[in-house]
Amino acid sequence: YILDNPFNHLSPESAGLVESILREKQSQGVMIIMALKDINFADEKDHILILDEGVSVEYGKYKDLTKNKNSRITKFLKLK
Repeated sequence: YILDNPFNHLSPESAGLVESILREKQSQGVMIIMALKDINFADEKDHILILDEGVSVEYGKYKDLTKNKNSRITKFLKLK
């Protein structure tokens, strides 16, 4: 599946339902690619690719990227 902001404009309950369905599909071996604007949905994903004006600037696992104090994710989370 390729999804563009699948949680955008959803209630927390609906977002949880979508997340549950996607986890079930993933456990069945389905590859899911998502474009996300809300970094809060990225924490449980296998890999994250950060794009800046269409150019890849970071790639890795959320926990690894957030351990790096200079990563874009870490800097963004500090702004919140």
